[in-house]
Amino acid sequence: MSDDGSEPLLWRLGVRIESSRDVQLLDWLVGRVGAEEVRGAAYRRRNRLQPRPYKVAEELGVKPPEELESKPIGQWKIGAMREHRAG
Repeated sequence: MSDDGSEPLLWRLGVRIESSRDVQLLDWLVGRVGAEEVRGAAYRRRNRLQPRPYKVAEELGVKPPEELESKPIGQWKIGAMREHRAG
């Protein structure tokens, strides 16, 4: 993927996205604390893999709303995420 800013913001935060709930939680986190805070927390939580959004929320000390639903993520998104990780 290019670094020209054309990919969605959520894909550039260094957070692993595996479900629609991850997308919802990450979107909520960015709205609550801002993209730079999320990116920084993801960097601090990173080991060999990108952290999941709930680990970033823990790092930031925020509790996400319970009404976020988990839905199956489409195959096209899974392929796009693998491409993004290969980067």
